Amino acid sequence: PELADSGTGKRSATASLYLKTREFQTRVEKLSRRWGDAQKRNESFDVQGACDRLTSQFKTEVERAFRTEKRRTVHGTDRHSSGERPTSHAFRDLQNSDGESVYRDTTTGAVVVVGRKGRVHIFSGTGKLVTSVHLGKQDVERRLVDGRWNPLERATFTTWRETVRPEDVRTADNERD
Repeated sequence: PELADSGTGKRSATASLYLKTREFQTRVEKLSRRWGDAQKRNESFDVQGACDRLTSQFKTEVERAFRTEKRRTVHGTDRHSSGERPTSHAFRDLQNSDGESVYRDTTTGAVVVVGRKGRVHIFSGTGKLVTSVHLGKQDVERRLVDGRWNPLERATFTTWRETVRPEDVRTADNERD
């Protein structure tokens, strides 16, 4: 707990590890109760499979917590720590969008959602938030005129938006509580 509380106000990888470990402990306890309940009812329960899935998920989450620190560039670290990116508005802007200001990036295939107050959110084709930035109207217009962004058909947008889950929109920038 002391490691999680130390630092400069942003969640460090060590703090994330502590929190993930506590979550893992809770999941193990739930698994234990489920196994006990199954035994009382004389039902079969694949304890080994459940444990394997649980540990695999924990391994992935721990790797993700430390991967960001190793892979982030100096510029990315500065932007992350500044807290100025509008990632916390991404899901709300997506849900409030009527599809008029949604585009496909022709170079990356990403879906671009232009929100209010110059907020622009870039999503992967699978609905994961890649990044959010502030752009002026002239920057958005330039990308449209240059053909870098093309309007996304409303039906395509509506179908795609339904596949986006709130947890896919959370990034390292807006996971802080």
